Amino acid sequence: MYMIPPIVVTIAGLALAAVALIVLLVCVLKSMFRPVLRSGMQLVVALTCIPVALLLAKMACKIAVDKVLGLIDLAVLQQVLTDLPSGQAAIEGLVQIIAAPFVFVTIYFFLWILVGAIVGGVVRSLEKGESSVAIYKNKAIGALIGAVCAVVLVVVYLMPLVGFTGMVTEVMDTLGDVEVSEGEALIPLEETDRETIRQIANVPALSIPRQLGGEALFRAATTARLDGEK
Repeated sequence: MYMIPPIVVTIAGLALAAVALIVLLVCVLKSMFRPVLRSGMQLVVALTCIPVALLLAKMACKIAVDKVLGLIDLAVLQQVLTDLPSGQAAIEGLVQIIAAPFVFVTIYFFLWILVGAIVGGVVRSLEKGESSVAIYKNKAIGALIGAVCAVVLVVVYLMPLVGFTGMVTEVMDTLGDVEVSEGEALIPLEETDRETIRQIANVPALSIPRQLGGEALFRAATTARLDGEK
């Protein structure tokens, strides 16, 4: 069975880490030279957009499933949904698990830009009034706010990759010592795909965002109910 070369995993991990460091550097530098109020409001926007984007992503997935099922006029599908009342809920859950993380990130991106521009405009208008609170600057506080904002953005945008690698790793662990067939030989799963997924999941650029809330965010985006249970 094909194994991803360790060097490829290392290079991909370094590339992700480089992107994260660039985001961190940009956010810190911008916040250092901005008024504290403007930087603080941008952080508030970055955090507030998370639950809103989660809600909209789940709604979008449900609407998409309803539209698709409404367009399908197959007797077999209709019979399945009739015989299995929870069939549509299962389809919605599957779509949510696969699509919701990417829909969430897309919606979050647009919300962050739109709401950030509106809030930024309001704060700038206060700065023109030369309010002492609005124009107050402090490089240390600004850098700290910028660093936190960067962490939030990196965790959000890496969430799908963090979540799916973690989920696949859990599945591999659950399978235990199941063996997979490669030609006529049986190769323990422990020595094939599981090790590859572990290498990817344990890359610092993914493991750190996972610990900082990426996995929890992924679970929040992909949790679905089937027959009243999560």
